[in-house]
Amino acid sequence: MRPHLVLTCVLTLLAVSVACAEPFVVVLPFDPIMDSLYTYYGKESILNYQPALQQILSTDLGKYQEIRVVESSDLDRYLKSAKINPDRWNDLSLAANIATALTADYAVIGTYGEFSRQIRVDARIVVAASAEVPPGYTASATVGLLEDIPSAAEAISSQIVPILTAAGSLRPTSKGVLFPEGEIAAYDPAGDTPPDKARLVVWVNTPAPAITADPSVAFARCERIDRMNIPAEQQRSQACQYALIPPGEVNLRIAQRGFLPYVDHIQLAPGKVYRLQVNLIPVEQMPR
Repeated sequence: MRPHLVLTCVLTLLAVSVACAEPFVVVLPFDPIMDSLYTYYGKESILNYQPALQQILSTDLGKYQEIRVVESSDLDRYLKSAKINPDRWNDLSLAANIATALTADYAVIGTYGEFSRQIRVDARIVVAASAEVPPGYTASATVGLLEDIPSAAEAISSQIVPILTAAGSLRPTSKGVLFPEGEIAAYDPAGDTPPDKARLVVWVNTPAPAITADPSVAFARCERIDRMNIPAEQQRSQACQYALIPPGEVNLRIAQRGFLPYVDHIQLAPGKVYRLQVNLIPVEQMPR
């Protein structure tokens, strides 16, 4: 690689959009829609294009060396293990969560409709980091009723690939720092906290983050937050949550729409208190 290209990649890594990395995408099932005639007579579409459209589109996208596609078997295993089988797949939050779980940058979702003389397919590209579809991140194709679905899938993939290659990979995460705070006894004078647990207090710079952990635990709003000598404005714009967690390694994910997620693996000791200070970074520059 020539020196100026190396410099370009290094500089790009400092931005939200990492165009030097191959974008990683997962294709989810497309939802069927019906025209007024089918609805009026209460009939259903004769053909179910959902599995064929998803598989053919994944295969077509996989032909391009500029991007990577999640294997169908990997997606199936995850959906079964997570017991995900929604009535509708065309949902931004659902798509972003699935893509994130599979370490994909993007998810492709959409709809298809069989009308009196044609089939219409519409696709949207969801950015996993923000659960949003930026302007222009859409594709559509219309084929005759007697034509084949592969033609529509090929047209969709040819529109998606330039968008993904121009955007690149979106895998940066927000930042956080873990501070050991001492013994649980100092935070629980009554001694109600089990000594075999660790207490994790999470401060986030956004008002309503979603905090999930593995092993699974329930996070609650911090107690006596009004006595922490914290300005009222900070209490309204930030969030403090805590949980009692079994000691050992804990996998954490903190997310809020419009921000890059925070993902970390932390080690906790029994009988100890920790404070995790997290700064979620806004997705201010969407890929173009």
